[in-house]
Amino acid sequence: MSILNTVENNSSNKKVVPYNSFLKDIKTMDKIEKTITVPVSLVENLCCETLSLVKKYKKQENQISNVDDKNISQGNQLTDSSKKIKKLEKEKLNLTTKNEKLESQTITLKAKNKTLGKENVILKQGNEALTVENKTLGKENITLRQGNEALTIKNEILEREKTELNGKNKQVEEKLKLSQENDQEKFKNIQDKFDDKTFQNNETLIDQVQKVIIENNQQSIGVIKEKDEEIKTLKNENIIEREGAKWAWLGGLIGGGSAATAVGSLASLVTGIVALSTTPVTGPVGLAIGGIGIVGAVGGAIGGSAGGGVMGYFISKKVKRDAILQEEQQNKEREAEKDKKIEEQNVKIEELKVERTSRTIVNGKKDGTSFLK
Repeated sequence: MSILNTVENNSSNKKVVPYNSFLKDIKTMDKIEKTITVPVSLVENLCCETLSLVKKYKKQENQISNVDDKNISQGNQLTDSSKKIKKLEKEKLNLTTKNEKLESQTITLKAKNKTLGKENVILKQGNEALTVENKTLGKENITLRQGNEALTIKNEILEREKTELNGKNKQVEEKLKLSQENDQEKFKNIQDKFDDKTFQNNETLIDQVQKVIIENNQQSIGVIKEKDEEIKTLKNENIIEREGAKWAWLGGLIGGGSAATAVGSLASLVTGIVALSTTPVTGPVGLAIGGIGIVGAVGGAIGGSAGGGVMGYFISKKVKRDAILQEEQQNKEREAEKDKKIEEQNVKIEELKVERTSRTIVNGKKDGTSFLK
């Protein structure tokens, strides 16, 4: 039995139940149906409030559901955003790698640009040089064009002269033909004389001449080498004798100076002895000076002569060695010059051989005439 029916059945009952008491007892329906009698207006208000609460609850449930849907949607959006962020991070990493590659390529391209810049400068200089050369060639072309025009005029003149010469040549050919017919027997006789045996004899004669030339050259070269050795030996001996004489003269000069010193010292000794016999004070001093002078003079003469001789020996050895080296260098130069001359002679001989083999007797027939070439 509903609350509304309970209220209507007990509408005649004037008993009023307090609202608070109603709220306390509303927990059990049976108790409300049996004991509580409330006014219809209160029940209506309560029902309205209940309905309002129910509507509000449903509205809140709808709002909560909408919020959940929004949360789900936002969660999905967050998931999508997270995926997009990861994708963007991956793209960012790829772009960073690409940027690094592009920076490396940029550095390479800058270096290439510098190289190309230098090449462009070189090409520009080359183009300028070509421009100058083209101008020069242009001038040369003008000169050549003028020369061609002059040659064209000259060719026309030559063509006219050629036409005239052709006419003369025909006359000459007719005369030559008659001459060849008349001299046929003479050519046959000349041809018989220059047979193969004569030609072989000429070949042998030329070979013998060449052999004699080669032998004479070799003998001349041998004689020249012997003379060179003799000259070298004489030069070395002359140098040694000249240097030895020079240093012997120097040693003699030193020795002569020492001897002169010794004579002077001997005079001092005599003076010292005289002084000793005449003056008691100066005599011993003069004697001492004279004795020292004699000893020094003798030592100087011996040392000077020996030193001069030793010095002359060693210096003459050095001069001899230098002279030999110089002579060897001159010999090398002379040998190179002789080799050059021999090579030139060999070339001449080869040319002579070629010239000899090119001189051949050709037998042929032309217009029924034998001829020798």
